[in-house]
Amino acid sequence: MTELLSELEDIVPSLTTVEDEIELIVLTSIINDWLSGLNTENRVLFMRRYWYGDPIKELASKSSICPNILSGRLYRLRQSLKKRLEEEGITL
Repeated sequence: MTELLSELEDIVPSLTTVEDEIELIVLTSIINDWLSGLNTENRVLFMRRYWYGDPIKELASKSSICPNILSGRLYRLRQSLKKRLEEEGITL
Protein backbone atom coordinates (compact mmCIF):
# COMPACT_ATOMS: atom_id res chain seq x y z
CA MET A 1 0.00 0.00 0.00
CA THR A 2 2.80 2.41 0.88
CA GLU A 3 4.47 1.73 -2.45
CA LEU A 4 1.25 2.39 -4.33
CA LEU A 5 0.69 5.66 -2.52
CA SER A 6 4.25 6.78 -3.15
CA GLU A 7 3.71 6.27 -6.89
CA LEU A 8 0.79 8.70 -6.75
CA GLU A 9 2.65 11.23 -4.63
CA ASP A 10 3.78 13.28 -7.62
CA ILE A 11 0.28 13.46 -9.06
CA VAL A 12 -2.01 13.99 -6.07
CA PRO A 13 -1.32 17.05 -3.94
CA SER A 14 -0.88 16.65 -0.19
CA LEU A 15 -3.93 17.58 1.82
CA THR A 16 -1.87 18.47 4.87
CA THR A 17 0.22 21.54 5.45
CA VAL A 18 3.40 21.92 7.45
CA GLU A 19 1.30 23.50 10.20
CA ASP A 20 -0.99 20.45 10.24
CA GLU A 21 2.01 18.15 10.58
CA ILE A 22 3.44 20.21 13.45
CA GLU A 23 0.08 20.23 15.25
CA LEU A 24 -0.11 16.46 14.86
CA ILE A 25 3.37 16.03 16.35
CA VAL A 26 2.48 18.28 19.31
CA LEU A 27 -0.84 16.49 19.86
CA THR A 28 0.86 13.09 19.72
CA SER A 29 3.44 14.20 22.26
CA ILE A 30 0.79 15.49 24.67
CA ILE A 31 -1.27 12.30 24.40
CA ASN A 32 1.80 10.10 24.87
CA ASP A 33 2.80 12.11 27.93
CA TRP A 34 -0.73 11.80 29.34
CA LEU A 35 -0.77 8.05 28.71
CA SER A 36 2.59 7.59 30.42
CA GLY A 37 1.15 9.24 33.53
CA LEU A 38 -1.60 6.63 33.83
CA ASN A 39 -1.20 3.46 35.81
CA THR A 40 -0.69 0.34 33.71
CA GLU A 41 -4.25 -0.93 34.06
CA ASN A 42 -5.84 2.35 32.96
CA ARG A 43 -3.36 2.76 30.12
CA VAL A 44 -4.07 -0.75 28.82
CA LEU A 45 -7.84 -0.29 29.11
CA PHE A 46 -7.70 3.06 27.31
CA MET A 47 -5.52 1.73 24.50
CA ARG A 48 -7.52 -1.49 24.11
CA ARG A 49 -10.74 0.50 23.79
CA TYR A 50 -9.67 3.52 21.74
CA TRP A 51 -6.73 2.23 19.71
CA TYR A 52 -7.73 -1.39 19.11
CA GLY A 53 -11.48 -0.79 19.34
CA ASP A 54 -12.21 -3.59 21.78
CA PRO A 55 -15.89 -3.74 22.78
CA ILE A 56 -16.76 -2.73 26.34
CA LYS A 57 -18.20 -6.17 27.16
CA GLU A 58 -15.04 -7.91 25.97
CA LEU A 59 -12.77 -5.54 27.89
CA ALA A 60 -14.89 -5.89 31.00
CA SER A 61 -14.80 -9.66 30.79
CA LYS A 62 -11.02 -9.79 30.28
CA SER A 63 -10.47 -7.33 33.13
CA SER A 64 -13.04 -8.84 35.51
CA ILE A 65 -14.77 -5.46 35.73
CA CYS A 66 -18.52 -4.85 35.49
CA PRO A 67 -19.28 -3.23 32.09
CA ASN A 68 -21.03 -0.27 33.75
CA ILE A 69 -18.06 0.37 36.01
CA LEU A 70 -15.68 0.10 33.06
CA SER A 71 -17.79 2.56 31.05
CA GLY A 72 -17.60 5.05 33.91
CA ARG A 73 -13.87 4.55 34.24
CA LEU A 74 -13.33 5.13 30.51
CA TYR A 75 -15.51 8.25 30.70
CA ARG A 76 -13.32 9.65 33.49
CA LEU A 77 -10.18 8.84 31.49
CA ARG A 78 -11.59 10.68 28.46
CA GLN A 79 -12.43 13.67 30.65
CA SER A 80 -8.91 13.62 32.06
CA LEU A 81 -7.43 13.61 28.56
CA LYS A 82 -9.75 16.42 27.48
CA LYS A 83 -8.68 18.52 30.47
CA ARG A 84 -5.01 17.90 29.70
CA LEU A 85 -5.45 18.87 26.04
CA GLU A 86 -7.28 22.06 27.02
CA GLU A 87 -4.52 22.91 29.52
CA GLU A 88 -2.00 22.55 26.71
CA GLY A 89 -4.00 24.94 24.53
CA ILE A 90 -5.46 22.35 22.18
CA THR A 91 -8.89 23.51 21.04
CA LEU A 92 -11.50 20.81 20.78
